[in-house]
Amino acid sequence: MNVAQGLAAVLGRRDRYLELLHKLLDTVGQQLAQLARHVAEGQPSLAASVAHSVRGAAATLGAQGLADAALRLERNLTADGTEGGGAAWLAEGMSAVHVRLSELESALQAAGRFPTGLG
Repeated sequence: MNVAQGLAAVLGRRDRYLELLHKLLDTVGQQLAQLARHVAEGQPSLAASVAHSVRGAAATLGAQGLADAALRLERNLTADGTEGGGAAWLAEGMSAVHVRLSELESALQAAGRFPTGLG
């Protein structure tokens, strides 16, 4: 987690930074469900767009592990990773994003910034 990068994105406003991290936790799960629907419907370019959005938000807020996991999903989708073995790479990629989300949530809880049960 690159807190300095995230704070720079919000001009040092800690309250805004924490608010955006909370929003990230709340929305990424919905975005992943949307991504999976696009893949199931044979629309990898739309799914890649969703992964790109997750990556951008995470990177902006300094959540580099989450951004990296979303980038791997995006690259698989852009390379049309839906062909041959599709379910395996998608499940692995989604799992990696969920792990990174859990790590972010745990870090925020440990810092006493949010109550348990987010994400």
